[in-house]
Amino acid sequence: MRTSLTALTAVTALAASSAMPTAALASPSALASPSALASPSVLASASAVLASPAAATVPSSGVPSSSVAWKPCPSYTDEVARGLGVAQDKIASFHSLMRRLECGTVTVPLNHHDPAGREIDIAVTRLAATDRTHRLGAITVLPGGPGNSGYLDPILRAALRNDQMAGLNEHYDIIGFDPRGVGYSTKTACPASQAGPRQPGPLTKQSAREIYDAQIAANQQCARSDPAFLGQLTTENVAKDLDLVRAALGEPELNLLGFSWGTYLGMVYRSLYPQRTGRAFLDSVAPPWTNLVEHTEGAAQAAEANFGRMAAWLARRDALYGLGATTRQVRAEVAELVRAYDRSPRIYSDLQRPIDGSAIADLAKRNSTEWARAGKALAELRTALVPYTSTSPSTGPSTGPSTGPSTGPSTGPSTSPSTSTAASPSTSTAASPSASTSIFASASTGTANFANTPTPTPTRTSSGTGTSASPSSGTGTGTGATAPPTVKELLGAGMMGTPVPGAPEMLNLTMNWSVACNEDDSRPTFDTAWRTYQQLVKRFPATGRGWGLGGAMCQGWPLPVQQATLRRSDGSLVLAGHLHEFMSAYDWTLQTRRAVGGTVYTVADDVHVSSTRVPECAADVARYFETGRIDGGCKGTALPS
Repeated sequence: MRTSLTALTAVTALAASSAMPTAALASPSALASPSALASPSVLASASAVLASPAAATVPSSGVPSSSVAWKPCPSYTDEVARGLGVAQDKIASFHSLMRRLECGTVTVPLNHHDPAGREIDIAVTRLAATDRTHRLGAITVLPGGPGNSGYLDPILRAALRNDQMAGLNEHYDIIGFDPRGVGYSTKTACPASQAGPRQPGPLTKQSAREIYDAQIAANQQCARSDPAFLGQLTTENVAKDLDLVRAALGEPELNLLGFSWGTYLGMVYRSLYPQRTGRAFLDSVAPPWTNLVEHTEGAAQAAEANFGRMAAWLARRDALYGLGATTRQVRAEVAELVRAYDRSPRIYSDLQRPIDGSAIADLAKRNSTEWARAGKALAELRTALVPYTSTSPSTGPSTGPSTGPSTGPSTGPSTSPSTSTAASPSTSTAASPSASTSIFASASTGTANFANTPTPTPTRTSSGTGTSASPSSGTGTGTGATAPPTVKELLGAGMMGTPVPGAPEMLNLTMNWSVACNEDDSRPTFDTAWRTYQQLVKRFPATGRGWGLGGAMCQGWPLPVQQATLRRSDGSLVLAGHLHEFMSAYDWTLQTRRAVGGTVYTVADDVHVSSTRVPECAADVARYFETGRIDGGCKGTALPS
């Protein structure tokens, strides 16, 4: 039986863009059918009473349990807090919660089949329940990624999120942790790839072949840098680590709150330890299989469906954006922009990423919280592209200075390597196996890895310009001009600046990559990957360009495939699927229910892991953990007005 991979909705961006990977995201099978994406039937379900947490035994997986080695928690500055997304008026509360937070490590075997062998440390945090008299147990937050940190999740995803989530800490301990390979846990980093960046513009068969071959070389280089450690980076091993953490904390069972890849981790933990799993709420559900080709295809279909909603929204505001007065006109206009920018890429001095067709496709793959800014960015790029022939009969682009073709720089420098194994925090994101082959797009595009739109490692924005334009190499148009403001805001985020001193690592790309490739069973040949890419571009002219050779990102990974086995159980489980999102296509929620059971909770939005952010939905989450009851769904994030 094939089991799940949640790794990467845009790991799928391989070869799609010349963007440098950033602390993302990303985010592929059975295609999400239009009927499944549109069906609101689950929303109407009556309130369901779910099984309450069951008693469980304490012994853990045959491995002697250790205790938690408690130690002082890190101290973070206000600057770090702001970089973590803490609002200015919440910084005092953040520091107050940090004083309550308990921090420590639990020692676990690197290889759970060799418990007497090499050991590693798993960093753990706990925010103890405030009402110990009526304590109900412990809720463990399962981070996304794979590769996201969960160390500060008891604060960032619970106590500081909103009143509804903060209320959980009254009767529950909230547990956070960094999975093996991430943050304060033992980790390593692959060396940076020596492959050069590809040129902007259309992805040709020749350039795709070069990227495919470079990916094989980079994967082999990465895996061979520390195969003993990298080969043990799997979801099942993280689940086994978590059970040792449970035992070290003295908990008979764990309640689970999982996000994105954390939903797959929750499925695996529940399959391995059904009697030690209490209530589980899994938000933006991963598919119950691990196949990057199918993941790409399913995500691509869901992304195109959601772009139709975005196009309709923009059409109703044609006077503001000028992209078309009907959904069809907007679709045609954006598809033409993809082709136009592939014909004539733009190089801007303050962006590391050249603007070609893949960048336009990334702007079209946005959730509704970014439609207004994405529409403005598309309008800015429409204006910047002169001469230009619009395919839409609506208002044409405003006139701007024409810039003729000239040479320009290729993409910015690749991620610098970090080759040491450490259990200490890192202020920079670890290098991916092949930074320059553009596996990851910007987290803000929604085409990041199968992540939970994590907070990237906090950085300081440079006061000067970014990568400067130069006539030394590359192709495209540009004379050192800066990017239009909204384009820079959306496509330049996370690509500039230096890490804030003392900031925790929020995403480790080496761990992300290793888990994905250790579990992916697709491994398409070049001809298959190229054919799939061409089909996506043909079927989805506005968004298909952004997927690249997605499913081929693990080709050449020399370590053996290790997939977990999912099992059904009768324990309490809620699967929160978002009706219109593509990072976790709604159809995957339905597939997961068929595979492992549970109750579907439908969120009628397109926003990844929004259930705990929207007060209405968060109230349902809190009530579920308090009572075991939950309704059939919530409206989710409202569309912009």
